[in-house]
Amino acid sequence: MDFSSVLHDPKAYGTDVNQTKNKVEVRKRAKKLRQECEKQHEMILQAQKFCYELAKLYWKQIKIRTKVGWRLRKLPFSLPLLNIELQKNLHDHFQVISELEPENAGYEISLLYQKLLPNSYREKVGIYYTPTHVVERMLDDASKLNVDLQTAHVIDPSSGGAAYLAPLCRRMINKKLKNPNDVRKDIEKRLVGIEIDPFAAWFSQFLVDCVLADLAPSKVRPKNIVTNANSLQCPKRLLNKFDYVIGNPPYGIINLSKSLAEEYSDVLSGKANLYQLFFKLGFELAKESGVVHFVTPTGFISGNYFKSLREYIEDISSPVFFQFFDSRTSIFKGVQQEIVISAFQKGGEDTHPLSMTLLESQSKQSIINQYVTEATSFRKGLWVLPKSRAEHRAAKLFARSPHNLESIGFTVKTGYLVPHRSGDLLGNKKYKKSFPVLWSESIQHETFDPESAYRKGRDRWYTPETKTGLYNEEAILVKRTSSKEQRRRIHSAKVSRSFLSKYKRFVAENHVNVVTATKGACVSLFTLEKLMRSDIFDDLFRCGSGTVTVSAAELRRIPLPSRKGLLLFRDYVGRSNDIELINEGALLAYKELD
Repeated sequence: MDFSSVLHDPKAYGTDVNQTKNKVEVRKRAKKLRQECEKQHEMILQAQKFCYELAKLYWKQIKIRTKVGWRLRKLPFSLPLLNIELQKNLHDHFQVISELEPENAGYEISLLYQKLLPNSYREKVGIYYTPTHVVERMLDDASKLNVDLQTAHVIDPSSGGAAYLAPLCRRMINKKLKNPNDVRKDIEKRLVGIEIDPFAAWFSQFLVDCVLADLAPSKVRPKNIVTNANSLQCPKRLLNKFDYVIGNPPYGIINLSKSLAEEYSDVLSGKANLYQLFFKLGFELAKESGVVHFVTPTGFISGNYFKSLREYIEDISSPVFFQFFDSRTSIFKGVQQEIVISAFQKGGEDTHPLSMTLLESQSKQSIINQYVTEATSFRKGLWVLPKSRAEHRAAKLFARSPHNLESIGFTVKTGYLVPHRSGDLLGNKKYKKSFPVLWSESIQHETFDPESAYRKGRDRWYTPETKTGLYNEEAILVKRTSSKEQRRRIHSAKVSRSFLSKYKRFVAENHVNVVTATKGACVSLFTLEKLMRSDIFDDLFRCGSGTVTVSAAELRRIPLPSRKGLLLFRDYVGRSNDIELINEGALLAYKELD
């Protein structure tokens, strides 16, 4: 990575000297930030140097074990001397990896590399290497995808620390070939890795060398299988060439150049996330009937930002399976997103049901199937992917119910107020035209309690310049974030009449969705809010959601009972708040669709 521009440009830190009067203060801030960046740069170089020295020691062990005569490949750049503290730990760490197979040794070195990097850098760049048992699970599934690894042409377009390339190399050895040179040439012809980071690219190639030295020792060092390049600008000779595209593509919101934005416009719907682009790249690299097999965040299965990508995937491929993990933290330590393994066949026909699997990671060595079912909807950008028995039962309603919040007379909008953009309009002092702010903390245990937010230090009053974003009617508030680990994903509460009588209007901040009724609503907000508290409504949301966000768009698409069913629910529940009665009434209401 080239840090030179960052180290000498204050604008790199979001500070433009020409746009502020206090140039002295800006220079001080820029100097401090440059020093922090230089420190971070040094930490990165030390992490690379430590892993390089470990690799050198491991390579000596490989040479003794296999008798190969190759020299260790040179790094494409120089590194500083290793600091004394890391030197002391070097041989202790080598003892841990010395007897491991290259794939496992490589993963252990990768973990050390992650640990030595600055946290902010690792999170920003998205350095989270795939655990070996996840890779092995994916490679075990290759045969189910009709991929014969002993003959297939395979590519990992984001090879990172060779988490996939090294075990792939072992599995791709053609057992019919007996001569080590023939084995080497066969692998050179069929296996490709691309990695943008020069150190990671070197390390990936190093691990492939180790595997080939172990399995097919010869006097000739393998040609470079890994190319240090930007995959998104890969040469056209690689397109439509591969039977199998596999990997853990990078992710994160990025700003695209004009040319890249145009090239990938058919998979973008607003902000660009790196792994969106890698999905398209994967299909471009794959042959007709080739397989794209990725582990990624689950975000692309729902939401407006990924709608174009979903439609693109539907047009160009047929899905084979989605495999979700029961826990976010059991696979990639420190990753906040939920993770899914997905597989698609380019240009394939939908001859087999799309299977859904919930995976349980029992340890660092094993993964089991906790639950297997079939998807119920996969068309026009709407993917309904149930991950449990309860979700599967609920998911059938997406195909059966034509009703949703808008069709039965309700509107859903995201809260208008963005606090950091309106700081001068917020405060705890009330003026003549001030109105209360309703925060997500105002929803407490499915009840409306605005004071709970104010007790936590949230600003109480909003003094707007116009009436934009203000509500003067009854409404349901729904929190915009929740996680699958919570007992419920939908947290809602109705704004009380007494609150409206007292304050006349309110504004909701943007971590809240606001549901209001139109003149054509067939039931009251009071009845709707109870339905939203039911288990079946929560299950319906879960099987269509891929992120922690509870967006207005996702709420709008949840199928609802018919008008007759809603009236039945209203009469069945009455004024009761008993959750068992609410759940019974909701099931009866949805049965009216039959």
